[in-house]
Amino acid sequence: MRKKIYIPALMLIFFAIGTIIYLNSCKKSNMHSSNEVDVTKEYTLTEKALLDDNIYLPEGTKWQYVSKDGGEVRFTLPKGYAFLQKDLNNGTYYIDPGGGGYSCTCSGSNSCKVFYQKDLGYGCLQNTCTGSCTGKPTSQQKQILGVLNAENDQLELEKVISNASLSEEGRKAFFQLPQVQAEIKKNYDFIYANIAKPDFENIDPNNLPSNYFIGVFSLYGQQIGLLLPKDESLLKARPELRTNSVAPTSCTCSGTRGGDNCKLHKDCILGYCAYSCSGCTTCTMN
Repeated sequence: MRKKIYIPALMLIFFAIGTIIYLNSCKKSNMHSSNEVDVTKEYTLTEKALLDDNIYLPEGTKWQYVSKDGGEVRFTLPKGYAFLQKDLNNGTYYIDPGGGGYSCTCSGSNSCKVFYQKDLGYGCLQNTCTGSCTGKPTSQQKQILGVLNAENDQLELEKVISNASLSEEGRKAFFQLPQVQAEIKKNYDFIYANIAKPDFENIDPNNLPSNYFIGVFSLYGQQIGLLLPKDESLLKARPELRTNSVAPTSCTCSGTRGGDNCKLHKDCILGYCAYSCSGCTTCTMN
């Protein structure tokens, strides 16, 4: 009698264990699939979005996940925009219309997931990461330092509010770009071709000599000031130049962050100096 009772009971136990293992296996499989993202789906920003450190992606930017774990996304900027990027291998700066992204790194095992939220911008979710997650605007050994207006590649008198978006490192890197240095030098060479060049390094923008003023221009969407002479022949040849004698000696923050840090800076390159504002979300000369 005992044998007949024992064998079916043992079979029931094995069956129950097998069922539990099977159900757990299915549960893990379903959990894994729920963490995966659709790499074929492309999203479009309906308004500008914060990327990181005062860098905003313009409305119309497209983005999609690179891998199914969701740890990295790739951006495609609207026509007319380009990234200011840093090559992490050699530290050089360059302008690139593509190649930008945002990635999340896990300090432990497994992966983090990039997320976008309208009011917060881009960030990281814990996902399956066993440690902490760190996000940064970078992709394939490139670091995004800003977004530029690629169509504004020549100095123009400022017609609209600056639409470049640069981090603090990006603002400094901007004046190291060969294209920017060449354009500033070209215009200064023209302006001072027949006029004595001032001592740019030692001129204080807050105490300008009476025969100079600062003209406000736009280059790649970045607002910059150039030191111009009050020369009648020059102003006659270029009547569109701003001729007010009051220099923009201060900066105003119209953004939401860092208002107290919005200051006027001087960057000197190739014997000339240019002026710009930085330190908050949107700094402008006044």
